[in-house]
Order: sequence, then C-alpha cells, then structure tokens
Amino acid sequence: MALPKLEALYSTTLETMQREGRLKGSEHVITDILPPQDGWGPRYLLDGYGTRAFVRLNANAYLGLNTDPRVVAAEEEAVRRFGTGPGAVRFINRWC
Repeated sequence: MALPKLEALYSTTLETMQREGRLKGSEHVITDILPPQDGWGPRYLLDGYGTRAFVRLNANAYLGLNTDPRVVAAEEEAVRRFGTGPGAVRFINRWC
C-alpha cells in the first residue's frame, strides 16, 4: 500500500492520539558519551542540548557492557563474520 493511502487510513487515529497527548514524540539523537566519573555511570549528550549531560534510562545497558571494550570488540568481530541488519524480537526471527 502506498504511503498516501496509509496516511489517509490512519490520519484520524493519529490526530486523536496527538490531541490526547499519546502520540510518540520526536527522537533524541545521542551525539557523544561521557565516560563514568566520580562514582557515577556514563552520561550522554543529545543533539540540541549543548553540553547538558543526561542519564540514559531507555536501554538495557544498566551494567555498562555496551561500552566495555571486550564487548565492543566481540560485536565488531561478529559483524565482520555474520554481517548486520535490523534487530527483531525472537518470535519474529523463526527458522524454517
């Protein structure tokens, strides 16, 4: 189905969600990661917020493994070996 048809199909629902404050907002782009310091974990800089640092609460990264050099190296090796693509939840990725 073409995008204009989809937009027409869902426009009323999306307008209602926006009016009720339930429509998903714009994404914040991470521009840099500040390393842990003074006993606190990493902080993130976001596009449009200058040097104001934020705690990331929307990821399963509470152990800090996403910045561990060993994990990063293993991920890079896996990408070289297996390639990359969009992720999906397990029930979508079924082997036939």
